[in-house]
Amino acid sequence: MRYLTNYLSSPSIGLSRIVGSDGHQIRYYYQSHKTKLKTYETVDIQVFVGRLAQHSLPKGFQRVRYFGLQATTSFKKWYEVIARAGGDLVDAMMSYTKRISYVECFEEIAGRNHLKCVFCG
Repeated sequence: MRYLTNYLSSPSIGLSRIVGSDGHQIRYYYQSHKTKLKTYETVDIQVFVGRLAQHSLPKGFQRVRYFGLQATTSFKKWYEVIARAGGDLVDAMMSYTKRISYVECFEEIAGRNHLKCVFCG
């Protein structure tokens, strides 16, 4: 819930990621998903504004910021109740389930023991 709450109303780029501008071009950085490295890019101001504008909602649309349990006040109010109920549920389930090994779990699902040779056993 915290993860979703943080990303519902965050800006598309932080000001700290904008490195500089010469009046015609803007230089900023981002972390590449492919290489996992910080990548710098220099683009025209119009391209940069266009990239930011695509994250803006059209006139008349409203962004979901605070709804249900994701609202900060509701989350703080109900967090302990949810955590307690979730903990009780897990405790109740643990008493009904038996712990089985990986081999037993694989045998239940696949119908065979993967540690035994299929030819000689």
